Amino acid sequence: MLSKLFFRDMSEMVRLGMHKVLTAEDLPELPGHLDPEKGRVDFSNLPLDGPWLFLFGIAKVLRRRLMLLLILALVLVVLDVSAPILLRKLLQMVAGAAAGELSLTLGLGVALILSLVSIGSSVVRQHFFNGCLGTIQMTVNGLNVRIFRHTLSLTRSSRQATPVGDIVNRMSTDSDSVAESTFALL
Repeated sequence: MLSKLFFRDMSEMVRLGMHKVLTAEDLPELPGHLDPEKGRVDFSNLPLDGPWLFLFGIAKVLRRRLMLLLILALVLVVLDVSAPILLRKLLQMVAGAAAGELSLTLGLGVALILSLVSIGSSVVRQHFFNGCLGTIQMTVNGLNVRIFRHTLSLTRSSRQATPVGDIVNRMSTDSDSVAESTFALL
């Protein structure tokens, strides 16, 4: 559990990268939910009536991941707001201890809590970014699969006018933009 909390599964790759330029063979296997062939997100029933309905449809499909990201964002806000408050309290305690009014032990306790809040904020922030990037990749994968399947159903004359590869390449660029825009909903 601690290894996942602190991203220790990447330690070997980081260590290897310090000694040589990494190649594709050095990369770890993709987690199942990020692999386009294993962890497909079903975007086949997304509403196409308008851009907002489309985005909210994506959010509905990804609601569990988006809720987790929202919780992580709220925890980040609490931790980031409490750090300056704790710092101010620590400075007051140090001033009180210097004047002989307070025990230094209380200041050490506040310093320890401030340190834990800072570490917690860093860890939560890393998991938030990791979750955002994973959700973006899942969205891109799902949209690209939907686009590709739709191009297979085009008529022969449509496919001759514009090759399927061109359509998929152009639309995959758009799916990147759509995937990133889902975070405007957070």
